[in-house]
Amino acid sequence: MAIVTTVDILRHGEARGGSCYRGVTDDALTERGWRQMYRQCVELHWDVVASSPLRRCRSFAAAWCEQQQAELRVDPAWAEYDFGAWEGLTADRIESEWPGALAAFYRDPERCPPPNAENFGGFNRRVHAAWDNLLADCAGKKVLIVSHAGVVRSLFGLCLQLPLEKTFHIEIPQAGLTRFTAFDSEDGRYLQFNFHRPG
Repeated sequence: MAIVTTVDILRHGEARGGSCYRGVTDDALTERGWRQMYRQCVELHWDVVASSPLRRCRSFAAAWCEQQQAELRVDPAWAEYDFGAWEGLTADRIESEWPGALAAFYRDPERCPPPNAENFGGFNRRVHAAWDNLLADCAGKKVLIVSHAGVVRSLFGLCLQLPLEKTFHIEIPQAGLTRFTAFDSEDGRYLQFNFHRPG
């Protein structure tokens, strides 16, 4: 008989500072961001909540776990990709200072990263390792990961076996919720994509 583990991945809501390449910049949620996340999670329950340590994720995760009496696990492996020199900049600003660099990054993020950014392959490896560890530690439970758009895309790539550049074709809205179900048995692991709903 297979062990069934349900994993929901919640992207954080709106953060202070407007639309930019935020990455590891530790901005807090706006009031709207808080409302977006609570609205998405109403009537849902998880046994374990795993969260990025960045405030726009951790603050909601901690508040939710306190209210719902769920276990909270804060793990730096769930943090967003570090955009290096692009941190905090808008797309227009990046295009102005590095013409064509954004398009090149989306075509081939491993070979064309932002200046001083995290290695993109290394980013995916840490997210994938965190996923494997979470499924092993929380087998048979209902789990919520509170994280970032880059992390959600990385998990789409892993679970659906998509090439890295194809994951950028998936929109990850603020407070969007994505569900995968893992079925583990003696024959291995089968992953099912259940839904991807906007916030």
